Amino acid sequence: KPKKKKSSGCNKPLSTSQRPPYPTKPKDIMYYVQFNNDFTFVDEVLNYLQYFICISFNRQYSRVPGIGINFLRTKTKSNVTLSKNTYTPTNVYLLPNDFYDKKKVLYYVGLALGLTPEIKRYDRDSYVKVFSKNIREDNKTYYEKATCKTKYSTDFDYGTVMLLSPYYGSITKKRAYRTKLEPYYDKMIERMKIFSLNDLKKLYYMYCNGTCKALSNQCLNGGYPDIFCHHCECTMPFMDWNCGGIRRNRSPSCGSEQNFFF
Repeated sequence: KPKKKKSSGCNKPLSTSQRPPYPTKPKDIMYYVQFNNDFTFVDEVLNYLQYFICISFNRQYSRVPGIGINFLRTKTKSNVTLSKNTYTPTNVYLLPNDFYDKKKVLYYVGLALGLTPEIKRYDRDSYVKVFSKNIREDNKTYYEKATCKTKYSTDFDYGTVMLLSPYYGSITKKRAYRTKLEPYYDKMIERMKIFSLNDLKKLYYMYCNGTCKALSNQCLNGGYPDIFCHHCECTMPFMDWNCGGIRRNRSPSCGSEQNFFF
């Protein structure tokens, strides 16, 4: 009698913890934007991403029936339905206010590509305190915590586009969460105008993993290979081809000594 496989006990809330089955380069991901025939911030974001990860996008002017992404109007609530196979698209439903909010567009594009809200992290309690009683019932899924580390995990990122306002989904004028290092880290939230390096790193390993064997074990200090396999992409304050050096501050107002805190 075959042995029953034990459950890992890992709770991965919603479907945003896995990579949708989009094609990678040289094939394009087709997408459709219902809001506007002109160039929009959605187009700008997708155009930016293809310089950092192994996917490219091509806009079409009718709804995508198969694998791809549709950005659609809704009158109820912004939401993402991820594709689970190559025959159905990912549908991103956006309220008009969210479509014209750049931070929200970045967040929903992240969801459409398979990123998970940062507030769901299994270790989030070390970084933020969530006030469950202040969260509206219809937004509690956003704050549902995973119970284990996800496959594409990085350090907790206060600057990620996947961390929305501390008031998101909360009862009027009440915080849904607070950083444990406030007010310093509170100011980082929602300041990011584009995907953070950690966001790009997760997307790289989701869509490009194994494409650069020459640098696979060469990147130091949290770096990762660039899509052309020429060098490593580095977090501050690291630099050089493999992120092994430290970036110097050459301002005359700084002394000869530099201190870094991690």
